[in-house]
Amino acid sequence: MRIGIVSDCHGDCRRLREALRVLRQRGAEAVVHCGDIGSTKCVRALGAAGVPAYLVLGNTDRRVAELQRAARDAGVRLEGETAELAVDGERRLAAAHGHDDAVLNELVLEGRFAYLCHGHAPARAAGLPLRYGGHAGGGPGHPRAGHDGHRN
Repeated sequence: MRIGIVSDCHGDCRRLREALRVLRQRGAEAVVHCGDIGSTKCVRALGAAGVPAYLVLGNTDRRVAELQRAARDAGVRLEGETAELAVDGERRLAAAHGHDDAVLNELVLEGRFAYLCHGHAPARAAGLPLRYGGHAGGGPGHPRAGHDGHRN
């Protein structure tokens, strides 16, 4: 399954819609938003992507009850600070925002995930990789942040 990953739109629905359009154009069969979505309007845009959508809460997503209602109404799966989904028969993907190292470390140490995606973490985005499940990955902009764990 091809999974589109977005993060940290901070209420900028125009940019989120454009990113979703590009991801769908490139064959995304599901979309994961790794937190700091920023508004219920963006949650609705995520739900309108036309593919299954998952959302985790980020450190700036403060109006949780409103976001949960919007997600439920838009058909977006929002379970809190982490999400997981099947990539294929046996491989699974985990998502978190990335602002809480304890959450990321727990997901890594569980050893159940072939892929771990996250937003936020500026140090990781600058090139400090996470290691998990035999794969290296990182946040937005990381040179190994491709959809399949390989270099872009």
